[in-house]
Amino acid sequence: MQADIESLIRKFPAYTKDLRQVADAIRYSDPVSNPQLAEIENKIETKVAVLAEVVENTDGGDIKALCNELQQLLAERNLKCKMSK
Repeated sequence: MQADIESLIRKFPAYTKDLRQVADAIRYSDPVSNPQLAEIENKIETKVAVLAEVVENTDGGDIKALCNELQQLLAERNLKCKMSK
């Protein structure tokens, strides 16, 4: 996922700030996974795919909102991961 976001940053530098925040959130998220996190991890993967599509096909109106949603999902995933340890 991080590579996908990094690729978007290179292709669309106008959105660097918001996309960089998402890339950093992914980079520093807890690398541990378990079956309890599958649902939220699927949501994150889906949201990354939607973000890529929106960045490539729109004028950018929804990008900031999608980046914020991704950051919230990553924070939730990290919290759940921490609680499961």
